[in-house]
Amino acid sequence: MQPWREVSALVLVAILWGGTNPFLKTGTEGLEKVKQRNRVLQLLAEMKFLCLNYKSNT
Repeated sequence: MQPWREVSALVLVAILWGGTNPFLKTGTEGLEKVKQRNRVLQLLAEMKFLCLNYKSNT
């Protein structure tokens, strides 16, 4: 791959990453309120929250 192509690809990824970051922050609001008694249940509860939260799926 040519160096200018690599730089352009990195710039594109940076733009896409930065553009989606506000949506990710909005979609995960309330995740910090999910509390369980152990790590496995915490992981499952967080996954359930993210899958069922309509804001993170749009």
